[in-house]
Amino acid sequence: MSSTRRTLTRHKSGCCWTCTLRRKKCDGEKPACFACKSRNITCHGFGNRPEWLDSEDRKRVELKKIKDAVKLNRKRRRTDATEDRDDEDLANNARPTFAQNIATDPYQIQSDEDPMNEPSEMLEPCPDLSAAHYSPPIYEQGSSQTPSIAQTPMATTYFRFGYHREAELLMHYLDHVFALQFRFHTPSVANGGRGWLLWLLTETKPLYHAALSLGALHQHSLLARSAQGQRYHDTLSELNEHHSRALQELQKFLQSSYEVSTGARSGRKRRLQILACGVQFISFELFRGGKSQWQVHLDALATVVRGMTLGSMEDDASPVDCDPGTPSGREPHRLESNAEHFLVGAVLWFDVMSCASTNEPPRLHAEALDLLQGQIDLANIIGCQPWVTLAVGDIAALSAWKTEAISTSSLSFWKLFEQGHPIRKRLKDGIASLRAEIDESFAALGLSHLGTMGAYLVLTNPGVQQEAFKRAITLVFAHAAQVYLDTVISGADPKLDDVRNSVIDTMNALQELRFICDAQALRNLIWPICIAGSMAEDVPTQSYFQGLIQDLGEEAHAFGNTTDTLRIMQKCWASRAEDGSGSWDWATAMESLGQCVLLV
Repeated sequence: MSSTRRTLTRHKSGCCWTCTLRRKKCDGEKPACFACKSRNITCHGFGNRPEWLDSEDRKRVELKKIKDAVKLNRKRRRTDATEDRDDEDLANNARPTFAQNIATDPYQIQSDEDPMNEPSEMLEPCPDLSAAHYSPPIYEQGSSQTPSIAQTPMATTYFRFGYHREAELLMHYLDHVFALQFRFHTPSVANGGRGWLLWLLTETKPLYHAALSLGALHQHSLLARSAQGQRYHDTLSELNEHHSRALQELQKFLQSSYEVSTGARSGRKRRLQILACGVQFISFELFRGGKSQWQVHLDALATVVRGMTLGSMEDDASPVDCDPGTPSGREPHRLESNAEHFLVGAVLWFDVMSCASTNEPPRLHAEALDLLQGQIDLANIIGCQPWVTLAVGDIAALSAWKTEAISTSSLSFWKLFEQGHPIRKRLKDGIASLRAEIDESFAALGLSHLGTMGAYLVLTNPGVQQEAFKRAITLVFAHAAQVYLDTVISGADPKLDDVRNSVIDTMNALQELRFICDAQALRNLIWPICIAGSMAEDVPTQSYFQGLIQDLGEEAHAFGNTTDTLRIMQKCWASRAEDGSGSWDWATAMESLGQCVLLV
Protein backbone atom coordinates (compact mmCIF):
# COMPACT_ATOMS: atom_id res chain seq x y z
CA MET A 1 0.00 0.00 0.00
CA SER A 2 1.38 3.42 -0.89
CA SER A 3 2.57 5.35 2.13
CA THR A 4 1.31 8.60 0.65
CA ARG A 5 -2.19 7.45 -0.32
CA ARG A 6 -4.95 9.16 1.66
CA THR A 7 -6.55 6.62 3.98
CA LEU A 8 -9.94 6.84 5.59
CA THR A 9 -9.91 7.38 9.35
CA ARG A 10 -13.21 7.63 11.09
CA HIS A 11 -13.56 10.81 13.05
CA LYS A 12 -16.40 11.32 15.48
CA SER A 13 -17.63 14.84 15.94
CA GLY A 14 -16.36 16.10 19.31
CA CYS A 15 -13.46 13.61 19.44
CA CYS A 16 -9.88 14.89 19.28
CA TRP A 17 -7.54 13.54 16.59
CA THR A 18 -5.32 11.80 19.16
CA CYS A 19 -8.21 9.80 20.63
CA THR A 20 -9.41 9.10 17.11
CA LEU A 21 -6.06 7.61 16.23
CA ARG A 22 -5.98 5.60 19.48
CA ARG A 23 -9.63 4.52 19.00
CA LYS A 24 -10.39 5.71 22.52
CA LYS A 25 -13.35 7.54 24.01
CA CYS A 26 -12.84 11.31 24.16
CA ASP A 27 -14.59 13.72 26.52
CA GLY A 28 -14.32 16.54 23.99
CA GLU A 29 -12.81 19.05 26.47
CA LYS A 30 -11.14 21.95 24.66
CA PRO A 31 -8.50 23.02 23.88
CA ALA A 32 -7.06 19.67 25.05
CA CYS A 33 -9.13 16.71 26.18
CA PHE A 34 -8.82 15.20 29.63
CA ALA A 35 -7.92 11.74 28.26
CA CYS A 36 -4.77 13.16 26.68
CA LYS A 37 -3.89 15.52 29.53
CA SER A 38 -4.24 12.82 32.17
CA ARG A 39 -1.76 10.64 30.26
CA ASN A 40 0.64 13.54 29.51
CA ILE A 41 0.40 12.96 25.77
CA THR A 42 -0.04 15.52 23.03
CA CYS A 43 -3.67 16.28 22.22
CA HIS A 44 -3.88 17.14 18.51
CA GLY A 45 -7.10 19.01 19.07
CA PHE A 46 -10.34 19.30 17.16
CA GLY A 47 -9.41 21.39 14.16
CA ASN A 48 -8.49 20.44 10.63
CA ARG A 49 -7.41 16.89 9.89
CA PRO A 50 -3.64 16.52 10.54
CA GLU A 51 -1.54 15.79 7.46
CA TRP A 52 0.11 12.78 9.06
CA LEU A 53 -3.25 10.95 8.97
CA ASP A 54 -2.97 10.87 5.17
CA SER A 55 0.11 8.65 5.31
CA GLU A 56 0.09 5.13 6.73
CA ASP A 57 3.79 5.33 7.58
CA ARG A 58 3.50 8.67 9.39
CA LYS A 59 0.33 7.49 11.14
CA ARG A 60 2.12 4.39 12.44
CA VAL A 61 5.03 6.51 13.67
CA GLU A 62 2.68 8.87 15.49
CA LEU A 63 0.71 6.00 17.03
CA LYS A 64 3.90 4.29 18.25
CA LYS A 65 5.12 7.54 19.78
CA ILE A 66 1.81 7.97 21.65
CA LYS A 67 1.85 4.37 22.87
CA ASP A 68 5.43 4.73 24.10
CA ALA A 69 4.51 7.90 25.98
CA VAL A 70 1.48 6.22 27.60
CA LYS A 71 3.62 3.24 28.61
CA LEU A 72 6.35 5.48 30.08
CA ASN A 73 3.85 7.57 32.05
CA ARG A 74 2.19 4.42 33.38
CA LYS A 75 5.58 3.17 34.58
CA ARG A 76 6.33 6.49 36.27
CA ARG A 77 2.98 6.51 38.03
CA ARG A 78 3.67 3.05 39.42
CA THR A 79 7.08 4.21 40.68
CA ASP A 80 5.59 7.31 42.31
CA ALA A 81 2.78 5.29 43.90
CA THR A 82 5.35 3.00 45.49
CA GLU A 83 7.31 5.99 46.83
CA ASP A 84 4.12 7.60 48.19
CA ARG A 85 3.14 4.39 50.01
CA ASP A 86 6.60 4.18 51.57
CA ASP A 87 6.36 7.81 52.73
CA GLU A 88 2.87 7.24 54.14
CA ASP A 89 3.99 4.15 56.08
CA LEU A 90 6.93 6.10 57.51
CA ALA A 91 4.74 8.97 58.77
CA ASN A 92 1.62 7.01 59.74
CA ASN A 93 2.34 6.82 63.46
CA ALA A 94 3.50 10.40 63.87
CA ARG A 95 1.28 12.45 61.59
CA PRO A 96 -0.96 15.08 63.23
CA THR A 97 -4.26 15.78 61.55
CA PHE A 98 -4.21 18.23 58.69
CA ALA A 99 -6.90 20.34 60.37
CA GLN A 100 -4.71 20.76 63.47
CA ASN A 101 -1.79 21.92 61.37
CA ILE A 102 -3.69 24.71 59.64
CA ALA A 103 -5.68 25.82 62.67
CA THR A 104 -3.38 28.83 63.00
CA ASP A 105 -3.13 31.54 60.35
CA PRO A 106 -1.16 29.78 57.61
CA TYR A 107 1.15 31.30 55.05
CA GLN A 108 -0.58 30.20 51.87
CA ILE A 109 0.50 30.32 48.26
CA GLN A 110 -2.77 30.98 46.48
CA SER A 111 -3.56 31.76 42.90
CA ASP A 112 -6.80 32.19 41.03
CA GLU A 113 -5.26 30.49 38.05
CA ASP A 114 -2.50 28.07 37.29
CA PRO A 115 0.76 29.85 36.46
CA MET A 116 0.92 27.82 33.27
CA ASN A 117 -2.58 28.79 32.11
CA GLU A 118 -1.40 32.18 30.90
CA PRO A 119 -1.69 32.19 27.09
CA SER A 120 1.57 31.26 25.47
CA GLU A 121 2.52 29.87 22.10
CA MET A 122 5.01 27.53 23.73
CA LEU A 123 2.90 25.77 26.29
CA GLU A 124 -0.01 23.37 26.27
CA PRO A 125 -2.68 23.29 28.98
CA CYS A 126 -1.61 21.80 32.29
CA PRO A 127 -3.58 20.03 35.03
CA ASP A 128 -5.89 22.23 37.09
CA LEU A 129 -4.04 23.82 39.98
CA SER A 130 -6.44 26.64 40.64
CA ALA A 131 -7.09 28.10 44.06
CA ALA A 132 -9.53 25.30 44.86
CA HIS A 133 -6.78 22.74 44.38
CA TYR A 134 -3.65 24.72 45.22
CA SER A 135 -3.99 26.22 48.70
CA PRO A 136 -1.39 24.41 50.79
CA PRO A 137 -0.33 25.33 54.34
CA ILE A 138 2.80 27.38 54.49
CA TYR A 139 5.21 28.85 56.98
CA GLU A 140 3.65 31.09 59.59
CA GLN A 141 5.58 34.04 60.92
CA GLY A 142 5.82 34.07 64.68
CA SER A 143 4.23 30.67 65.13
CA SER A 144 5.03 28.86 68.32
CA GLN A 145 5.15 25.61 66.40
CA THR A 146 7.92 25.31 63.84
CA PRO A 147 6.70 23.34 60.84
CA SER A 148 9.24 20.97 59.38
CA ILE A 149 9.78 18.36 56.75
CA ALA A 150 10.96 14.90 57.65
CA GLN A 151 14.41 13.73 56.66
CA THR A 152 13.93 11.62 53.56
CA PRO A 153 15.86 8.34 53.80
CA MET A 154 15.65 7.77 50.05
CA ALA A 155 16.10 11.37 48.91
CA THR A 156 18.51 10.46 46.13
CA THR A 157 15.75 8.43 44.44
CA TYR A 158 14.60 11.77 43.01
CA PHE A 159 17.56 11.34 40.68
CA ARG A 160 16.01 8.57 38.66
CA PHE A 161 19.08 7.90 36.56
CA GLY A 162 17.32 4.96 34.98
CA TYR A 163 15.56 7.70 33.06
CA HIS A 164 18.48 8.81 30.93
CA ARG A 165 16.63 11.79 29.54
CA GLU A 166 16.17 13.23 33.03
CA ALA A 167 19.92 12.97 33.61
CA GLU A 168 20.49 14.91 30.38
CA LEU A 169 18.02 17.63 31.36
CA LEU A 170 19.48 17.96 34.85
CA MET A 171 23.00 18.42 33.52
CA HIS A 172 21.72 20.85 30.90
CA TYR A 173 20.18 22.90 33.69
CA LEU A 174 23.36 22.85 35.80
CA ASP A 175 25.67 23.53 32.84
CA HIS A 176 23.66 26.15 30.98
CA VAL A 177 20.51 27.44 32.66
CA PHE A 178 21.81 28.25 36.15
CA ALA A 179 24.48 30.44 34.56
CA LEU A 180 21.73 32.37 32.79
CA GLN A 181 19.78 32.76 36.03
CA PHE A 182 22.75 34.03 38.04
CA ARG A 183 25.57 34.90 35.67
CA PHE A 184 27.70 36.66 38.27
CA HIS A 185 27.31 34.16 41.12
CA THR A 186 30.89 33.44 42.19
CA PRO A 187 31.00 31.07 45.19
CA SER A 188 34.42 30.24 46.55
CA VAL A 189 35.70 26.67 46.50
CA ALA A 190 36.74 27.03 50.15
CA ASN A 191 33.10 27.63 51.12
CA GLY A 192 31.71 24.68 49.19
CA GLY A 193 30.95 26.29 45.82
CA ARG A 194 27.44 25.45 44.63
CA GLY A 195 27.25 22.21 46.60
CA TRP A 196 24.17 23.57 48.37
CA LEU A 197 22.31 23.53 45.05
CA LEU A 198 22.99 19.84 44.41
CA TRP A 199 22.12 19.07 48.03
CA LEU A 200 18.69 20.70 47.70
CA LEU A 201 18.07 19.12 44.29
CA THR A 202 18.66 15.65 45.69
CA GLU A 203 16.36 16.18 48.67
CA THR A 204 13.48 18.20 47.20
CA LYS A 205 11.34 16.50 44.59
CA PRO A 206 9.47 19.64 43.38
CA LEU A 207 12.79 21.47 43.02
CA TYR A 208 14.20 18.57 41.02
CA HIS A 209 11.31 18.68 38.54
CA ALA A 210 11.42 22.49 38.42
CA ALA A 211 15.08 22.25 37.37
CA LEU A 212 14.19 19.67 34.72
CA SER A 213 11.44 21.94 33.40
CA LEU A 214 13.92 24.81 33.05
CA GLY A 215 16.35 22.53 31.24
CA ALA A 216 13.59 21.37 28.90
CA LEU A 217 12.39 24.95 28.35
CA HIS A 218 15.89 26.09 27.35
CA GLN A 219 16.36 23.15 24.97
CA HIS A 220 12.90 23.81 23.55
CA SER A 221 13.81 27.45 22.86
CA LEU A 222 17.03 26.35 21.11
CA LEU A 223 15.16 23.85 18.95
CA ALA A 224 12.53 26.47 18.14
CA ARG A 225 15.28 28.50 16.46
CA SER A 226 16.50 25.56 14.39
CA ALA A 227 12.94 24.26 13.74
CA GLN A 228 13.90 20.63 14.25
CA GLY A 229 10.44 19.15 13.72
CA GLN A 230 9.48 16.30 16.02
CA ARG A 231 12.25 16.97 18.53
CA TYR A 232 10.71 20.39 19.07
CA HIS A 233 7.34 18.85 19.98
CA ASP A 234 9.01 16.26 22.23
CA THR A 235 10.70 18.96 24.33
CA LEU A 236 7.40 20.85 24.50
CA SER A 237 5.78 17.79 26.06
CA GLU A 238 8.74 17.34 28.40
CA LEU A 239 8.68 20.87 29.77
CA ASN A 240 4.91 20.71 30.28
CA GLU A 241 5.24 17.38 32.06
CA HIS A 242 8.02 18.46 34.41
CA HIS A 243 6.52 21.86 35.21
CA SER A 244 3.15 20.29 36.01
CA ARG A 245 4.93 17.65 38.08
CA ALA A 246 6.89 20.33 39.95
CA LEU A 247 3.69 22.19 40.90
CA GLN A 248 1.97 18.98 41.97
CA GLU A 249 4.97 17.87 44.03
CA LEU A 250 5.20 21.29 45.68
CA GLN A 251 1.56 20.99 46.71
CA LYS A 252 2.22 17.55 48.23
CA PHE A 253 5.44 18.79 49.84
CA LEU A 254 3.71 21.69 51.57
CA GLN A 255 0.80 19.54 52.72
CA SER A 256 3.19 17.02 54.28
CA SER A 257 5.32 19.66 55.94
CA TYR A 258 4.26 18.88 59.49
CA GLU A 259 5.08 15.19 59.36
CA VAL A 260 7.43 13.21 61.60
CA SER A 261 10.23 15.56 62.64
CA THR A 262 10.23 18.87 64.46
CA GLY A 263 12.83 21.37 65.56
CA ALA A 264 14.76 24.39 64.29
CA ARG A 265 17.10 22.39 62.09
CA SER A 266 14.42 20.65 60.04
CA GLY A 267 12.28 23.82 60.00
CA ARG A 268 15.20 25.71 58.56
CA LYS A 269 15.74 23.09 55.88
CA ARG A 270 12.05 23.21 54.96
CA ARG A 271 12.16 26.98 54.50
CA LEU A 272 15.18 26.63 52.24
CA GLN A 273 13.40 24.02 50.14
CA ILE A 274 10.37 26.30 49.73
CA LEU A 275 12.58 29.27 48.82
CA ALA A 276 14.51 27.22 46.26
CA CYS A 277 11.28 26.01 44.61
CA GLY A 278 9.85 29.53 44.48
CA VAL A 279 13.01 30.98 42.92
CA GLN A 280 12.86 28.30 40.22
CA PHE A 281 9.19 28.97 39.50
CA ILE A 282 9.89 32.70 39.17
CA SER A 283 12.75 31.91 36.78
CA PHE A 284 10.46 29.68 34.73
CA GLU A 285 7.93 32.50 34.38
CA LEU A 286 10.75 34.90 33.52
CA PHE A 287 12.37 32.70 30.88
CA ARG A 288 9.11 31.69 29.20
CA GLY A 289 8.06 35.33 28.92
CA GLY A 290 5.42 35.29 31.69
CA LYS A 291 3.97 38.71 32.41
CA SER A 292 2.39 38.46 35.85
CA GLN A 293 2.38 35.01 37.48
CA TRP A 294 5.82 35.64 38.99
CA GLN A 295 4.08 37.97 41.48
CA VAL A 296 2.18 35.06 43.07
CA HIS A 297 5.41 33.21 43.84
CA LEU A 298 7.26 36.36 44.96
CA ASP A 299 4.50 37.30 47.40
CA ALA A 300 4.74 33.83 48.95
CA LEU A 301 8.55 33.89 49.16
CA ALA A 302 8.51 37.32 50.79
CA THR A 303 6.34 35.90 53.57
CA VAL A 304 8.84 33.08 54.13
CA VAL A 305 11.76 35.50 54.28
CA ARG A 306 9.83 37.80 56.60
CA GLY A 307 9.88 34.97 59.14
CA MET A 308 13.65 34.58 58.64
CA THR A 309 14.98 37.73 60.25
CA LEU A 310 18.73 37.95 60.71
CA GLY A 311 18.41 36.89 64.33
CA SER A 312 16.43 33.77 63.55
CA MET A 313 18.79 32.93 60.71
CA GLU A 314 21.72 33.00 63.07
CA ASP A 315 19.82 31.11 65.78
CA ASP A 316 19.08 28.30 63.33
CA ALA A 317 22.67 28.15 62.13
CA SER A 318 23.99 25.63 64.62
CA PRO A 319 22.97 22.04 63.92
CA VAL A 320 21.73 20.49 67.12
CA ASP A 321 22.66 16.96 66.15
CA CYS A 322 26.13 17.44 64.67
CA ASP A 323 29.53 17.92 66.21
CA PRO A 324 30.91 21.17 64.75
CA GLY A 325 34.43 19.97 65.44
CA THR A 326 34.29 17.30 62.75
CA PRO A 327 34.11 17.72 58.95
CA SER A 328 30.88 15.72 58.82
CA GLY A 329 29.43 17.95 61.53
CA ARG A 330 30.38 21.17 59.74
CA GLU A 331 29.06 20.07 56.33
CA PRO A 332 25.27 20.35 56.93
CA HIS A 333 25.78 23.71 58.61
CA ARG A 334 27.81 25.06 55.68
CA LEU A 335 25.41 23.78 53.03
CA GLU A 336 22.40 25.24 54.81
CA SER A 337 24.12 28.57 55.46
CA ASN A 338 25.28 28.88 51.84
CA ALA A 339 21.81 28.01 50.57
CA GLU A 340 20.17 30.43 52.99
CA HIS A 341 22.37 33.38 52.10
CA PHE A 342 21.99 32.77 48.36
CA LEU A 343 18.23 32.17 48.32
CA VAL A 344 17.31 35.02 50.66
CA GLY A 345 19.57 37.31 48.62
CA ALA A 346 17.90 36.20 45.39
CA VAL A 347 14.42 36.88 46.81
CA LEU A 348 15.48 40.33 48.03
CA TRP A 349 16.86 41.08 44.58
CA PHE A 350 13.69 39.96 42.79
CA ASP A 351 11.64 41.99 45.26
CA VAL A 352 13.52 45.25 44.74
CA MET A 353 13.78 44.87 40.95
CA SER A 354 10.05 44.20 40.69
CA CYS A 355 9.09 47.58 42.15
CA ALA A 356 9.76 49.56 38.98
CA SER A 357 7.20 47.33 37.21
CA THR A 358 4.53 47.31 39.91
CA ASN A 359 5.04 50.88 41.22
CA GLU A 360 4.76 49.48 44.73
CA PRO A 361 7.24 49.59 47.63
CA PRO A 362 9.40 46.49 48.24
CA ARG A 363 7.61 43.71 50.09
CA LEU A 364 10.70 43.30 52.30
CA HIS A 365 11.62 46.96 52.63
CA ALA A 366 11.81 46.82 56.43
CA GLU A 367 13.89 43.64 56.48
CA ALA A 368 16.28 44.41 53.61
CA LEU A 369 18.63 46.71 55.53
CA ASP A 370 19.46 44.17 58.24
CA LEU A 371 19.66 41.26 55.81
CA LEU A 372 21.88 42.97 53.22
CA GLN A 373 24.20 44.46 55.82
CA GLY A 374 24.53 41.11 57.56
CA GLN A 375 25.72 37.78 56.20
CA ILE A 376 24.28 38.08 52.68
CA ASP A 377 26.90 39.08 50.10
CA LEU A 378 24.65 40.25 47.29
CA ALA A 379 27.59 41.13 45.03
CA ASN A 380 28.57 37.45 44.92
CA ILE A 381 25.03 36.47 43.91
CA ILE A 382 24.04 38.97 41.22
CA GLY A 383 27.17 41.14 40.87
CA CYS A 384 25.70 44.37 42.27
CA GLN A 385 26.82 45.73 45.64
CA PRO A 386 24.02 45.92 48.24
CA TRP A 387 24.10 49.68 48.79
CA VAL A 388 22.64 50.22 45.31
CA THR A 389 19.91 47.64 45.94
CA LEU A 390 18.95 49.43 49.16
CA ALA A 391 18.88 52.77 47.33
CA VAL A 392 16.62 51.34 44.59
CA GLY A 393 14.28 50.01 47.29
CA ASP A 394 14.09 53.46 48.88
CA ILE A 395 13.38 55.05 45.48
CA ALA A 396 10.58 52.54 44.90
CA ALA A 397 9.08 53.38 48.31
CA LEU A 398 9.29 57.09 47.46
CA SER A 399 7.62 56.49 44.09
CA ALA A 400 4.78 54.57 45.75
CA TRP A 401 4.36 57.39 48.30
CA LYS A 402 4.19 59.94 45.48
CA THR A 403 1.56 57.92 43.60
CA GLU A 404 -0.57 57.63 46.74
CA ALA A 405 -0.24 61.35 47.46
CA ILE A 406 -1.29 62.22 43.90
CA SER A 407 -4.34 59.96 44.17
CA THR A 408 -5.45 61.81 47.32
CA SER A 409 -4.51 65.27 45.95
CA SER A 410 -2.08 65.76 48.86
CA LEU A 411 1.27 65.77 47.05
CA SER A 412 3.79 68.28 48.39
CA PHE A 413 6.68 68.78 45.98
CA TRP A 414 8.75 70.28 48.75
CA LYS A 415 8.30 67.11 50.80
CA LEU A 416 9.05 64.98 47.71
CA PHE A 417 12.35 66.79 47.18
CA GLU A 418 13.12 66.59 50.89
CA GLN A 419 12.67 62.81 50.95
CA GLY A 420 14.54 62.30 47.68
CA HIS A 421 17.58 64.38 48.63
CA PRO A 422 19.18 61.85 51.05
CA ILE A 423 18.79 59.08 48.43
CA ARG A 424 20.38 61.28 45.77
CA LYS A 425 23.30 62.04 48.10
CA ARG A 426 23.82 58.34 48.89
CA LEU A 427 23.93 57.54 45.19
CA LYS A 428 26.29 60.41 44.45
CA ASP A 429 28.65 59.48 47.29
CA GLY A 430 28.48 55.78 46.42
CA ILE A 431 29.33 56.42 42.77
CA ALA A 432 32.23 58.71 43.74
CA SER A 433 33.59 56.04 46.10
CA LEU A 434 33.18 53.38 43.43
CA ARG A 435 35.00 55.55 40.89
CA ALA A 436 37.86 55.99 43.33
CA GLU A 437 38.10 52.19 43.77
CA ILE A 438 38.09 51.69 39.99
CA ASP A 439 40.80 54.33 39.45
CA GLU A 440 42.88 52.80 42.23
CA SER A 441 42.62 49.33 40.67
CA PHE A 442 43.65 50.77 37.28
CA ALA A 443 46.64 52.52 38.85
CA ALA A 444 47.74 49.23 40.40
CA LEU A 445 47.84 47.78 36.87
CA GLY A 446 49.69 50.84 35.53
CA LEU A 447 46.61 52.17 33.68
CA SER A 448 45.02 55.59 33.56
CA HIS A 449 41.73 54.38 32.08
CA LEU A 450 40.00 51.24 30.88
CA GLY A 451 40.53 50.57 27.20
CA THR A 452 41.45 47.57 25.09
CA MET A 453 44.81 47.09 26.84
CA GLY A 454 43.25 47.64 30.26
CA ALA A 455 40.52 45.11 29.51
CA TYR A 456 43.17 42.56 28.51
CA LEU A 457 45.08 43.06 31.77
CA VAL A 458 41.87 42.75 33.80
CA LEU A 459 40.69 39.61 32.02
CA THR A 460 44.08 37.88 32.34
CA ASN A 461 44.37 38.62 36.06
CA PRO A 462 41.96 36.33 37.98
CA GLY A 463 42.59 38.18 41.22
CA VAL A 464 41.39 41.44 39.65
CA GLN A 465 38.76 40.12 37.25
CA GLN A 466 35.91 39.28 39.64
CA GLU A 467 36.20 42.54 41.59
CA ALA A 468 36.34 44.48 38.32
CA PHE A 469 33.11 42.77 37.20
CA LYS A 470 31.35 43.67 40.44
CA ARG A 471 32.42 47.31 40.34
CA ALA A 472 31.42 47.71 36.69
CA ILE A 473 28.03 46.08 37.23
CA THR A 474 27.38 48.13 40.37
CA LEU A 475 28.26 51.32 38.49
CA VAL A 476 25.70 50.55 35.78
CA PHE A 477 22.94 49.88 38.32
CA ALA A 478 23.89 52.99 40.33
CA HIS A 479 23.57 55.31 37.33
CA ALA A 480 20.31 53.65 36.28
CA ALA A 481 19.07 54.17 39.85
CA GLN A 482 19.79 57.86 39.35
CA VAL A 483 17.58 57.81 36.24
CA TYR A 484 14.86 56.14 38.35
CA LEU A 485 15.17 58.75 41.11
CA ASP A 486 15.28 61.72 38.71
CA THR A 487 12.14 60.41 36.99
CA VAL A 488 10.32 60.07 40.31
CA ILE A 489 11.33 63.52 41.58
CA SER A 490 11.38 65.63 38.42
CA GLY A 491 9.01 63.70 36.16
CA ALA A 492 9.27 61.27 33.24
CA ASP A 493 10.61 63.84 30.77
CA PRO A 494 13.85 62.92 28.99
CA LYS A 495 14.42 66.58 28.08
CA LEU A 496 15.11 67.45 31.73
CA ASP A 497 18.83 67.94 32.39
CA ASP A 498 18.93 65.59 35.39
CA VAL A 499 17.26 62.78 33.49
CA ARG A 500 19.30 63.31 30.32
CA ASN A 501 22.62 63.38 32.17
CA SER A 502 21.80 60.24 34.18
CA VAL A 503 20.91 58.38 30.98
CA ILE A 504 24.24 59.41 29.43
CA ASP A 505 26.10 58.30 32.57
CA THR A 506 24.37 54.92 32.36
CA MET A 507 25.41 54.55 28.71
CA ASN A 508 29.04 55.33 29.61
CA ALA A 509 28.98 52.78 32.42
CA LEU A 510 27.55 50.17 30.04
CA GLN A 511 30.35 50.89 27.58
CA GLU A 512 32.96 50.34 30.29
CA LEU A 513 31.30 47.08 31.28
CA ARG A 514 31.35 45.82 27.69
CA PHE A 515 35.14 46.13 27.66
CA ILE A 516 35.47 43.38 30.26
CA CYS A 517 32.25 41.33 29.80
CA ASP A 518 30.83 39.62 26.74
CA ALA A 519 27.53 40.75 25.26
CA GLN A 520 25.61 37.94 26.96
CA ALA A 521 26.44 39.44 30.37
CA LEU A 522 23.94 42.17 29.52
CA ARG A 523 21.13 39.61 29.87
CA ASN A 524 21.48 40.11 33.62
CA LEU A 525 21.33 43.90 33.26
CA ILE A 526 17.81 44.15 31.83
CA TRP A 527 16.68 46.45 34.65
CA PRO A 528 19.21 49.28 34.06
CA ILE A 529 18.88 48.94 30.27
CA CYS A 530 15.08 49.26 30.43
CA ILE A 531 15.06 52.07 33.02
CA ALA A 532 17.63 54.22 31.21
CA GLY A 533 16.55 53.19 27.70
CA SER A 534 12.93 54.11 28.33
CA MET A 535 14.07 57.65 29.10
CA ALA A 536 16.30 57.98 26.00
CA GLU A 537 15.61 61.37 24.43
CA ASP A 538 16.83 61.31 20.82
CA VAL A 539 17.09 58.75 18.04
CA PRO A 540 20.85 58.06 18.42
CA THR A 541 20.42 57.34 22.15
CA GLN A 542 17.37 55.19 21.48
CA SER A 543 19.27 53.30 18.78
CA TYR A 544 22.06 52.58 21.25
CA PHE A 545 19.73 50.88 23.73
CA GLN A 546 17.87 49.10 20.96
CA GLY A 547 21.21 47.79 19.67
CA LEU A 548 22.12 46.45 23.13
CA ILE A 549 19.02 44.23 23.10
CA GLN A 550 19.28 43.18 19.48
CA ASP A 551 22.95 42.22 19.86
CA LEU A 552 22.01 39.62 22.47
CA GLY A 553 20.85 37.35 19.66
CA GLU A 554 17.97 34.99 19.01
CA GLU A 555 18.58 32.72 22.01
CA ALA A 556 18.11 35.60 24.46
CA HIS A 557 14.92 36.66 22.68
CA ALA A 558 13.48 33.12 22.78
CA PHE A 559 14.53 32.41 26.38
CA GLY A 560 13.87 35.40 28.58
CA ASN A 561 12.27 38.83 28.57
CA THR A 562 14.60 40.80 26.30
CA THR A 563 11.93 41.05 23.60
CA ASP A 564 9.46 42.45 26.13
CA THR A 565 12.11 44.90 27.35
CA LEU A 566 12.64 46.23 23.83
CA ARG A 567 8.88 46.48 23.31
CA ILE A 568 8.55 48.54 26.52
CA MET A 569 11.28 50.97 25.47
CA GLN A 570 9.86 51.32 21.96
CA LYS A 571 6.41 52.01 23.42
CA CYS A 572 7.87 54.90 25.44
CA TRP A 573 9.66 56.36 22.42
CA ALA A 574 6.72 56.03 20.05
CA SER A 575 4.17 57.38 22.54
CA ARG A 576 6.25 60.44 23.34
CA ALA A 577 6.71 61.09 19.62
CA GLU A 578 2.99 60.75 18.95
CA ASP A 579 1.52 62.90 21.70
CA GLY A 580 4.51 65.12 22.49
CA SER A 581 4.13 64.28 26.17
CA GLY A 582 7.06 63.67 28.50
CA SER A 583 4.98 61.57 30.86
CA TRP A 584 5.85 58.15 29.41
CA ASP A 585 8.15 55.89 31.39
CA TRP A 586 8.62 52.10 31.67
CA ALA A 587 5.69 51.72 34.10
CA THR A 588 3.18 53.61 31.96
CA ALA A 589 4.39 51.69 28.90
CA MET A 590 3.82 48.34 30.67
CA GLU A 591 0.37 49.46 31.74
CA SER A 592 -0.48 50.47 28.19
CA LEU A 593 0.79 47.12 26.87
CA GLY A 594 -1.13 45.22 29.55
CA GLN A 595 2.07 43.67 30.94
CA CYS A 596 3.93 43.56 34.21
CA VAL A 597 7.40 42.32 33.32
CA LEU A 598 9.97 41.37 35.96
CA LEU A 599 13.09 43.18 34.76
CA VAL A 600 15.80 40.70 35.79
